[in-house]
Amino acid sequence: MNPQFVFVFVLAHFLGDFVFQTNTIAKIKSESVRGVLIHCSVVGLVQVLLLAPFGMEGIVPALISGSLHFLIDLVKLYTGKWLIRFTLLYFLVDQGVHIGIIFWLGSIWNPSFLMSPSLLSLACGFFILIVATFIATIMCKMLVRDLFDEVRELPFFMKGERQVDSLFSLLFWIGFFFLPKWSPWALLILLILPYHKMIKKKFPYDTKHVIWKLGFYALLAWAGTTLWGVIAVSLLPQ
Repeated sequence: MNPQFVFVFVLAHFLGDFVFQTNTIAKIKSESVRGVLIHCSVVGLVQVLLLAPFGMEGIVPALISGSLHFLIDLVKLYTGKWLIRFTLLYFLVDQGVHIGIIFWLGSIWNPSFLMSPSLLSLACGFFILIVATFIATIMCKMLVRDLFDEVRELPFFMKGERQVDSLFSLLFWIGFFFLPKWSPWALLILLILPYHKMIKKKFPYDTKHVIWKLGFYALLAWAGTTLWGVIAVSLLPQ
């Protein structure tokens, strides 16, 4: 298995499934087969484009992954409405299936192409940015919606909410990457007050919501930066 190939494959999946999934696509995807087809076409196209440098050994698994993505999301179209209180768990299982398929395809196709150090660094930067912003904010909002009925009644993301949360999530990732061992946990305590003021001023959240959200971002950043140490080593040419 070529770890760089699998890494770019997962990055392409994240780009198509999160970054290029607009609010409109997300809405029609949850309502119709046409919406699922549009979303999966975007995912498949992004995967083909990013895996094209690996040759046909990259393009073929990208097309297979896009087709399987359609089947998985088609199942979600008819089952997701029954899982109102377990959306985060459902999300994690869904992403686990997608990424599991990518690893399976990566074990079958093993292209020899390796990225240059500068291109690999750029890919790593985009990967971390997507996880720390797009994915982290979705997971966090799912968590508080699952825990609190009053939050479930609100729009999934209110105007400006995702941008504010992305900023604080990034601060934790930067902290765990660059600050001394226990400093980021001190950062959590320091950020509670400004985050609380900003959230309470702009959005209808209570103190308990703020604590859950900020704590989640800190915990995810800790887990993500810890895991990244293992991922980074695996991406280096052997």
